[in-house]
Amino acid sequence: MEAATTVAQSTMRRIEQRAVEAGDAARSEAITAIEAALAARPAIEGRLDIRIDEGNGFIVDCPARRIEPLGGAADCRFYAAPRDLLRISRGEVEPRHAILFGQIQVQEGPPRVAVAFFDHLAGATMAPRLETDRPLPRPTRDWDRAREDLTVFGYALVEDALSQEEVAALRQRTIEQAAGEVEAGVATLSSAAQHLWTLLNKGRIYHDLLLNPLIDAFVPDLLGAHFILNSITGSIALPGNAPATMHIDQSNVQPPVHAFPMGLNILWFLDDVTDANGGTRLLPGSHLADIAPADPFDPAYTVAAEGSAGTALLLDSRVWHSVGRNTTDRRRHVLVTYFNRSFMRAHENHFLSLRPDLEPTLHEKVRVMLGYRCTLGLGATEAPVEGGLSRRLTAPVGELEGRAASDARRGADALGDAPAGPVTPPLAAPPTPSPSPTTDWDRAREDLRTFGYALVQDALTPERVKALRDRVVAQGAGERAMGVASVSGGAQTLWNLLNKGRVFHDLLLHPLIEAFAPAALGDHPVLAGVVSIIAAPGGGATTLHVDQAHVQAGVEFQIGLDILWFLDDVGAANGGPRIIPGSHRGGLAPAGPAGLDGTVAAKGPAGTALLLDGRVWRATGSNRSAEPRHVVATSFSRAFMRTRENYFLSLRPEVEASLDDKVRVMCGYRCTASVGGVEGPIEGKLYTRPASVVGELRPEDRIAP
Repeated sequence: MEAATTVAQSTMRRIEQRAVEAGDAARSEAITAIEAALAARPAIEGRLDIRIDEGNGFIVDCPARRIEPLGGAADCRFYAAPRDLLRISRGEVEPRHAILFGQIQVQEGPPRVAVAFFDHLAGATMAPRLETDRPLPRPTRDWDRAREDLTVFGYALVEDALSQEEVAALRQRTIEQAAGEVEAGVATLSSAAQHLWTLLNKGRIYHDLLLNPLIDAFVPDLLGAHFILNSITGSIALPGNAPATMHIDQSNVQPPVHAFPMGLNILWFLDDVTDANGGTRLLPGSHLADIAPADPFDPAYTVAAEGSAGTALLLDSRVWHSVGRNTTDRRRHVLVTYFNRSFMRAHENHFLSLRPDLEPTLHEKVRVMLGYRCTLGLGATEAPVEGGLSRRLTAPVGELEGRAASDARRGADALGDAPAGPVTPPLAAPPTPSPSPTTDWDRAREDLRTFGYALVQDALTPERVKALRDRVVAQGAGERAMGVASVSGGAQTLWNLLNKGRVFHDLLLHPLIEAFAPAALGDHPVLAGVVSIIAAPGGGATTLHVDQAHVQAGVEFQIGLDILWFLDDVGAANGGPRIIPGSHRGGLAPAGPAGLDGTVAAKGPAGTALLLDGRVWRATGSNRSAEPRHVVATSFSRAFMRTRENYFLSLRPEVEASLDDKVRVMCGYRCTASVGGVEGPIEGKLYTRPASVVGELRPEDRIAP
């Protein structure tokens, strides 16, 4: 026991030392990036005091285009972590968003100075307003005109989207619910507003609002098929409220995406909405890439979206906006339905927050909106069935026992004949220089940046390799024996491995993941899935593909990171992954999905970890050896992404309860960047399945409208 403790302490010291070294390296890299950007661009005004911590930082003299030690006056002083500095300087994080989310913490001076500085470093030239002679949108019953307004200005106002009867019923239910939540002590209430969360639990009338024809008429055209409901909430602006800061609704998507909207907000007016009672203030045209406020705390050049009760405000998620000030003596009631593209993770975790009695009653359209349909391989339970409607699993497949590890070859015979996919011929020689296995993690980082993949040797000890391999072999045999195996093309895939052995859970705590995933994907990456692939002799081949193909063109940055853990020696002969080196940077792509020209085989001994950028073109080679090949794949995505596996529907209850906090965060149980909340987003909160949720309330003592 003492020896084990000593080893654990030594490992922890190495990890801590690596963290210190990584922090120092990030600081140096950030300074180098700032110096390079300053040297490459004309001088601008401003002197900035940038702090890493209270006594550690530097001065940036913009007119002189140089970095100096701390000291002297500055136009703006702020704190920023080295890694955030680097990302913001490169344009990987939008500076206005960085201020709103605390990555830039302004202490002194106007925020606009920091914003202008980082825009300059990233080479972004931003205008504070749209210059146009066209009239701004007004409420209209002409839906074609509304579509044009949405395209040109980023917002539109549709008059009479709700009948007066619908307005009256929705308004009454909203007033009752708001009063009931105050009375019950569960209200989300501030001096500015009261918010009603998870409205699907609080009246069938809100469910039926999601069937309004306006949604089908506008949302699919903008967001594509199978869009999801991010949230449905009530927003009640109180008299004398303070306006909110300027923001965009897709601010959780970083690096920022300008090519297309990630979401569409529809605000349903339950009162006549005016500038006087807090109508949403918008910066027209700011869905375009080069228009943004100079300061997120200043609503300059904004206009109020006004309309009579029953009007719907459609708002492109790229538009900068804020809640206006309610200067009247009456409350202003609005319902907000926010929709996202099908690959996005929702603001509201519907799977944790919906009342159990409600789930079976959902209209199929609403069920799809909530993410119960598997689309583009995302949102599945056990094996992904494209287009299949998922339900909460009552008896998920758990840990099974089959043949012993020594019988692996005999068990693999049950996988069937040679696959339908192509058999991979050996290449005479790699067409380009390519990575080889290394124990140097810094070299692996460089390989990942340069080639889009890296091989880390000895990532797993022989003991850990054996434990994982034995569990995979036994589980694979057990699933075949039960008739529940997922077999295709001579390969068996074991899905949802968190249910199938603690050894897979503990693999997710490996220090390699923490060392590489956040650096590639930003803070709090989510676990897209953890699976195992057993390729039988003659099987396993796939066509060339990229893992983030479900994300549209226009998103050029990395969305995902795969880590494949080799449980056997892997090479070209037994179907090692085939990769087009450098194809993550664009400009390199296969002539066709079946051809493997230009690929190299990723090779490494058992215990090696293959790290793959989600943009790399890759295929699995055919296993031309006489033995099966075993690999475990852990896939990670950015925090805003919907996962391939829907853990909330598929995890066994005892497994869910036993998750380590780090793994719970990976599975999406944490609210990050206002995504994944339960009954309102509480940033950083780690959720468990609630024993009860707030339902429909109607207290006797109601607040007057």
